Amino acid sequence: MKKKLSISFLIIITVFFLIGGRKKEKNKVPPGYKKWLEEEVVYIMAPIEREVFLKLETDRERDLFQDAFWKQRDPTQGTPTNEFRQEHYRRINYANHFFGRGIPKLGWRTDRGRVYIILGAPNDIQRFEGRTTVYGTVIWFYQGLTEFGLPPGFHLVFFQEGGFGEFKLYSPLKDGPQALMTSYWGDPLDYLTAYNELREMEPELAQVSLSLIPGEGGATFIGRPSLSSDLLIQRVETTAIRQIEERYAKKFLEYKDIVEVEYTANYIDSDSLVKVIKDRSGFYFVHYAIELAKLSVGQYENKYYANLKLNGTVSNLEGKNIYQFEKNISLDLDEERIKSIRRQPLLIQDMFPLIPV
Repeated sequence: MKKKLSISFLIIITVFFLIGGRKKEKNKVPPGYKKWLEEEVVYIMAPIEREVFLKLETDRERDLFQDAFWKQRDPTQGTPTNEFRQEHYRRINYANHFFGRGIPKLGWRTDRGRVYIILGAPNDIQRFEGRTTVYGTVIWFYQGLTEFGLPPGFHLVFFQEGGFGEFKLYSPLKDGPQALMTSYWGDPLDYLTAYNELREMEPELAQVSLSLIPGEGGATFIGRPSLSSDLLIQRVETTAIRQIEERYAKKFLEYKDIVEVEYTANYIDSDSLVKVIKDRSGFYFVHYAIELAKLSVGQYENKYYANLKLNGTVSNLEGKNIYQFEKNISLDLDEERIKSIRRQPLLIQDMFPLIPV
């Protein structure tokens, strides 16, 4: 009887090698790449990714890195469409169209634009606009984002500080309910009095003025803003970054002077190493090792099996392919070998000659 079990890795791995010397040049980021770095991916790029990108020396390296950057985020690797990338640019366009109106700033630069690009559209929106008692305020409600380390449900509040300009992200601790009202003359540090006054005007707005997390009644009881709300805001800001395994960027930089590695389908955690070694006869050999953290196998009776396909391409500095190979690896495993793989990663290593042309 056949059945599937997951100890597992990916059936297809694709690795590209680029061999060749290059001239050292000043790492000045060209305009097109600078726009990508400072505008298009600024909210979703991890610090280590930015650091690595700024150290790249050629457009070829930058192109390879951009490909690896998007593939790290592709939810359906192996298909023609990268849904994450597609959705990301849709969010940027939406932010620019709707959140930059009437202000001297592009929508993606605003607080609402930033949050929208990171989290996407909220599940619900409440608006408090055109009121005489409170400044223009918008409440966004999100739920179903626990996989990103966020609460099951939470609010984010944006308000026009002083009644004009862009909508600023509200902090219960830094702003407080008094900042939402058009005419509050009490003690700016007396949050409880400000909360009670706001509750008389707008009960629903007052409800989120001390805590952005539903059901957190302690803040209202003691009359002080919830610290967890500001921690929530910090987590929202880093949501896109926390989803990424940063190791690929470090490896990209580590090996780029010897071999440029284009990571294509990182379905699961894996690691790789490539070295070019010249033997005594003067020939160069490319040695590579790929460590698979998991391996998906099939089972028939008491035997386990898996088939891997490894594709490699060597190209010159102009991007022309000078060598390519495809290697099929069939594994027949017994119970003992399966137990061993559960304890430590499976390593695939081999080499091939690189003949000058």
